[in-house]
Amino acid sequence: FRVDVVILNTAPIALAFRAVSSGRVVVGNRNPVRVRFEVRLLREYIDYLPMEQEYTAALRQRIAEGAFSAR
Repeated sequence: FRVDVVILNTAPIALAFRAVSSGRVVVGNRNPVRVRFEVRLLREYIDYLPMEQEYTAALRQRIAEGAFSAR
């Protein structure tokens, strides 16, 4: 089976959130440092989410209008 390893401390917010929310822990346990990291990540993701949604909506609009092309 396929395994993707992600260094969460340096990963982009969206990737780190996906890994924490749907991934499987290989190394580590529910220690206080990990819990604090996950709580901080969740707060950052909640702040980031509206910006990502706005960007995605604008990108979809440009694609639908035919205004998006690779340069």
